[in-house]
Amino acid sequence: MKKALRFIALILTCLMFAAVFAGCGSENGEPVANGGDKDLLGRWLSVDGSEEILEFNADGSGASIHISDSGKEVSYPFRYQLEGANRIIITLEVSNDILYTYSIIGNILTFHDEAYSNDYEIVYKRIN
Repeated sequence: MKKALRFIALILTCLMFAAVFAGCGSENGEPVANGGDKDLLGRWLSVDGSEEILEFNADGSGASIHISDSGKEVSYPFRYQLEGANRIIITLEVSNDILYTYSIIGNILTFHDEAYSNDYEIVYKRIN
């Protein structure tokens, strides 16, 4: 009887751990940086015609991707960190941190560059 109770306790403990770990992370099983905004993840194409793509990964990394004249993608990596509601800090290797506020409405991502003014918008459309 004791062996049966221990076995049942072991099974219940395993199920509890499985339930706890299943609840962590994003829909695709990856944790989102800083408990972040799952809607931000993926690739976004600039709507200003510049062919710039921003890519946000669940681990807090990302890339600014530009299409060269020859059609080749040139990638510039960055790190990002969410700060409060709809504020993001992007850290590039070649410059200081950049603070934006952002909004996502449907498939449109809009950044407001706080260094200039809230009237300055950078708009992207989700491509995946």
